[in-house]
Amino acid sequence: KNRKLERERKSLERTFDKSGNAMAELSSVEKVTTVALSDNPEEQWKEVHGRINEMKNDFSMRREKLIRKIDNTVAAFTESTLAEIVNKLTNIGSMLYDSGMKGDRLYTVSESIGMMIASIEKINSKIETDLREIENDFNDIVNQCMNQGKRMYLDLRSIAASSKARIFAGKPQTQMVKMNLPEEKEISEEASRIAIKGEIEQGANEIKELMRVGADDKQIRKRAGVIVSSERLLHRYIRQESIQVKVFKIDMNSANSVYKRWEDTLTQSSGAEKFVVFFSVVLTLMNYTRSAVGLVSKNSRSVLILDNPFGKITSAHLLRPMFDIAKHFNVQLICLSDINKSDVIGCFDCVIKMVIKKQSLSNFDIMTHEGNELIEHGYYKVMNGQIKLF
Repeated sequence: KNRKLERERKSLERTFDKSGNAMAELSSVEKVTTVALSDNPEEQWKEVHGRINEMKNDFSMRREKLIRKIDNTVAAFTESTLAEIVNKLTNIGSMLYDSGMKGDRLYTVSESIGMMIASIEKINSKIETDLREIENDFNDIVNQCMNQGKRMYLDLRSIAASSKARIFAGKPQTQMVKMNLPEEKEISEEASRIAIKGEIEQGANEIKELMRVGADDKQIRKRAGVIVSSERLLHRYIRQESIQVKVFKIDMNSANSVYKRWEDTLTQSSGAEKFVVFFSVVLTLMNYTRSAVGLVSKNSRSVLILDNPFGKITSAHLLRPMFDIAKHFNVQLICLSDINKSDVIGCFDCVIKMVIKKQSLSNFDIMTHEGNELIEHGYYKVMNGQIKLF
């Protein structure tokens, strides 16, 4: 019986020696079988045989668990970019389905899984590096959007603050345009950043969805432009969905001069009153445009040519603010008009009266000036349209 038991033990040992990982779990059996046989070898054999069966069952259970994990992994990543690894896992799973697998084949599976784990760790390392770069790029985008929103806020405050004119003699200048923007101390940079970050994240999800459904580049770029538009970033920076604009309505009686909403000004003001409002806004925006490109200084000047602007504005109480606004922004006004009322003429330092005169011995008239010798004469040639003299 002892010789038979020893032969069976050695046969089982050789079988599990070829099963790779199972050999490690046989170490405890070896410790039992390397000692001398007990006085009751049958009981000792039952104990060894029972432990071997337990190990075989444990091996089968672990194999089934590994097969399930491989199947789940393959199902989860079938359409991913890791196609090569998914294919290898599929092959390994097919090999494990062989219930009679043992020895060298089992060792090959174990070795393949180890090599695959090493490959996946390298891929994970690259993915983590890419994710860090994406996170850095995302933070850069948020910072740029934050700066753009803040710049728009500061520029709007500057535009409103610079729209000043002296409306009534003996009184301080009046701000022609007001906006209900929050004060700088009321704005939390942290809260604004959170709002802008959330807006960018939501927009990124929208772009990803457009790409998923196969939208063309033009549609994607258009949507991206809306997401990071200056208006949208401004609202997120100040955490305010709308900005109310009010303009100063000038009246002959200073007590009746009040601020009105922009919408009300368009419907409840006379043509002359609207003209002054529009004029102040245009000059304010001109000044802002010049300052944005660094062209504003004490000596910088602009010229605005207007064709008959006095059709509806001939009253002195509206003319004074108009010219005071122009003076405030260093803008020279050149106005063409046939109105010769003193209120209008008195606003200009130089008035040139144009006249049409008949040329002697000719059928042609000539436009010239009279009563002003300060004007410099100029001669202009109309290309492709020169009048023939003979």
